[in-house]
Amino acid sequence: MTIPTDIDRDAPVIARHEIDINAPLETVWRLQTDVNGWPAWQTDITAARLDGPFEPGNSFTWTSHGFTVTSTIYAVAERARTLWGGAAQGVMGTHEWVYTQTPTGVHVATHESFSGQPVQADVTEMQSALDKSLTDWLGHLKATAESTSPCRPAVCPAGHDDLEGRNNEHYGHQAHKAAAVPRAAMMPRDHSG
Repeated sequence: MTIPTDIDRDAPVIARHEIDINAPLETVWRLQTDVNGWPAWQTDITAARLDGPFEPGNSFTWTSHGFTVTSTIYAVAERARTLWGGAAQGVMGTHEWVYTQTPTGVHVATHESFSGQPVQADVTEMQSALDKSLTDWLGHLKATAESTSPCRPAVCPAGHDDLEGRNNEHYGHQAHKAAAVPRAAMMPRDHSG
């Protein structure tokens, strides 16, 4: 088998989503590459296990929405890009994440392809499910990274305080006292019932 270097650009289902996160690149990278920690912040993932480092050739098994898959890490560019993929129940998924540092944090772009007979049998439903999965993941990543990263003047976005609770004067905006907000209030919640 040839090791993929990109998503399957000919797949019947391809999703592309992106988000800006007001947190340091190191925080976002750590959250994304700590596979064993995913269930703690990614509410759609109920189990995840990687034995060994997050590096090409290693595999991890994870369960999302009751669907368990073993993914193999194909590529890692430190703090810049990851690519992994795996097949389960006839669906082959290949997932790329690209991280770009910005003046206020990180721009995260994700691209994923789905192929296989179950995908071809219901392209519309599979596209919808993949789009929702990726936008939810990005939302959880943003909420967790921003709530667990103390602002620093160099990366603190407008409307936030620095570590000592002072307004970040670099941006010239009034800010709420992040320390006064209970951490639990900032964590994403599952409202599915």
